[in-house]
Amino acid sequence: MNAVRKIGNWLEADVDNETMMMNTESGMFVSLNRTARFLWKCLDEVQSTEALLQKTIENFNVTPEQAEIDIAACLKILQEEEAIIISVA
Repeated sequence: MNAVRKIGNWLEADVDNETMMMNTESGMFVSLNRTARFLWKCLDEVQSTEALLQKTIENFNVTPEQAEIDIAACLKILQEEEAIIISVA
């Protein structure tokens, strides 16, 4: 099981259907779409990837396969931007 948690110092603001985030250390900006914003909010507490999958399926009424694709893409970007860390629990 993988555990996902936020890292770094990020300011965030909701603008229309997106969340704009800025890393206060690097000045890097990131824009999150509706799905990514949902996952980011879920990560206010450490979450397992399985919990994120279940929450995404329930919230967006998508198939598990589609949810896995969307989550993987989102987590990859957040990890590349050093906004999250994924650890094997």
